[in-house]
Amino acid sequence: MSIPLGYNYVQPFKDITIRLPEPEAFALHKLIVSGRRGNPLKKIKDIETVRGLFEYFETQPGHITRLHQIYNDFNPGWKKKVDSAIAESNLHFPSV
Repeated sequence: MSIPLGYNYVQPFKDITIRLPEPEAFALHKLIVSGRRGNPLKKIKDIETVRGLFEYFETQPGHITRLHQIYNDFNPGWKKKVDSAIAESNLHFPSV
């Protein structure tokens, strides 16, 4: 959970303030979590969520840039887990 907590923004709603993870951080978090899932259905759901986010990011260059910024901030272990999940699930990591 440190990824969504470390990369977030504040969204006001009515009389409250909501802290939400940046969509790019959420996608990377889902990739890492997918590799730890014991339940294959949850793993598939995680990958499909990432696939949808990546498709959306491809229509918004700012999101791709941010995705790479966050990925580049990761330690080598997290990068390896993201890379493994992408390779295993046959996803295309959006390029800048």
